[in-house]
Amino acid sequence: MPINPALTIGYGLLGSHVEYPDGSDNWNHTQSVVVRWKPAADIEVVPFWATTNNYNDEATIIYVPAGRYLPRFAKARHYEGASWGDYRYVALNTGALVSANVSRNWTLRIGAFRSVHDLHTSFTNVLANEQPDGSGERLLFADPPLRAWSSSGEFRLSHSMTEGPRLHVLHLSARFRSARREFGGSQLIDLGAGRVGERISDPKPERFDFGEVSHDRVKQATFGFAYDGRWKHVGEFSFGISKPRFRKETLVPGLAEAVTRASPWLYNATAAVELSRSLAVYGGYARGLEESGTAPPNAANRNQPLSAILTQQKDAGMRARLGNGVTAVVGLFDLRRPYFGFDTGNLFKQIGTVRSRGVEFSITGSLTDRLDIVAGGMLLDPKVSAANEADATIGSKPVGLMSHLLIGNVNWKTPFVRGLELDLALSHRGRTPATTDNFVTIPPRARLDIGTHCRFDLARRSATLRLQLTNVFDKAGYGLAGSGAYLSNPGRSVQGYLTIDL
Repeated sequence: MPINPALTIGYGLLGSHVEYPDGSDNWNHTQSVVVRWKPAADIEVVPFWATTNNYNDEATIIYVPAGRYLPRFAKARHYEGASWGDYRYVALNTGALVSANVSRNWTLRIGAFRSVHDLHTSFTNVLANEQPDGSGERLLFADPPLRAWSSSGEFRLSHSMTEGPRLHVLHLSARFRSARREFGGSQLIDLGAGRVGERISDPKPERFDFGEVSHDRVKQATFGFAYDGRWKHVGEFSFGISKPRFRKETLVPGLAEAVTRASPWLYNATAAVELSRSLAVYGGYARGLEESGTAPPNAANRNQPLSAILTQQKDAGMRARLGNGVTAVVGLFDLRRPYFGFDTGNLFKQIGTVRSRGVEFSITGSLTDRLDIVAGGMLLDPKVSAANEADATIGSKPVGLMSHLLIGNVNWKTPFVRGLELDLALSHRGRTPATTDNFVTIPPRARLDIGTHCRFDLARRSATLRLQLTNVFDKAGYGLAGSGAYLSNPGRSVQGYLTIDL
């Protein structure tokens, strides 16, 4: 909403109710505000604020079989968990982006961000040691109120130089991050013997006996230099080098403080050469530092933050313009990173490295004025190299990485109703290892979605109505919550929403 030529304000509100195929449901709402202010011709300030309130989100069931087989699931829309086991949180994200042309060909960009995640209640339902007949042990993990928050910022100074058909841009950057996270303190409630399809009827405890909460603190500062070069009708080249200083402190009650430090050199480079107006080849290399999440819910160190890891990636390929706005891309990639899994004591930790080599391809564009396509896929050959001290039952394939993924999307702008479009999406996922030892795999799965969206005016406002039928043939499948821990993937479902631009 323009206030004046220098000030624009935008506001968004989203409220939703979702009923999941496993019988659980969820209510949530999101609000956001963004302001664009230009106090001068060469200065732009964009502050923003967004909050999400998630409530009455019933905890789904995690199935852990007792042997080398896939679990049985409850019937669709039959929720087995306790009615009081809700997942509730409030998330807040605020920040500001500032861009200023400080002098000729010099641009300064500053970003500051703050994120807070307040977890009010959290429960995890587990049917452990599930037998082939669907019987097992009902376990419920209750988490205390927990909080996670982080502050981060970036300064980037860029200088551009034009040399005929060539453009050179130099970047100096500094990034800072400080984050804290609470975890642990969970109470395990043994609900006794159970069976797939039987709902938990136990009443909510009058009080929970939570343990002491653990703390995780991260401080990171990264300084870097980068170069981007473009030569019209010839190609592009870029490279970057940075030096992070990473420190992570983990405070677990009763244990000595664990401190992890890392300060590796990180670098990347990419190049692309135009062989003709319609064909280009590219290649690149990147070495990065990233955090690797937390231990899964069926681990002895459940929810414990994992250490930061170094990754490296190589890729190369070609891009071709096929005419009429259609572009095709084919590339090869080689990604290496540490591999996490379970040891003999059910601790989730690094147990080796994984190398993923494969090919990816896509084709996008408009076949006609009314028909658009987006199609592509990935063929993957990942291999695990176990650490010398790791257990001998570690398989050669990493958990959760499928052998292939094929996706096709078609969108048709109908000629008979103005603003009405129809779409179709088809996907196929390959076989996926489900356990660290590779004795259990999730079979391939195909899925077809069909939908429509219609743009129209409502009370003199632009509106869009979206309706979609997902998983048309009700091909329910298996999701993974960790090695040997399964979630029920949704079957056929219908979803819709109405968006109005105010």
